[in-house]
Amino acid sequence: MAYMAGETVKEKIKNGSIPLEEVLAIALKVAEALQEAQDHQVIHRDIKSENIMMTSKGQVEVRDFGLTNL
Repeated sequence: MAYMAGETVKEKIKNGSIPLEEVLAIALKVAEALQEAQDHQVIHRDIKSENIMMTSKGQVEVRDFGLTNL
């Protein structure tokens, strides 16, 4: 995996609660990423808070496609 500066959702939760608006924005970006993967017939089988990275600029990336179905 490429290096990405930021923190995981799990780390962000440990630092305190996340405002609802931010949670919804993250969820939407994760859903879009999973839809893109599914469109290419890849199913991520390990979605969890530590596999979702966020940058300080609001970029969200789904990581660790090690467990996938093709």
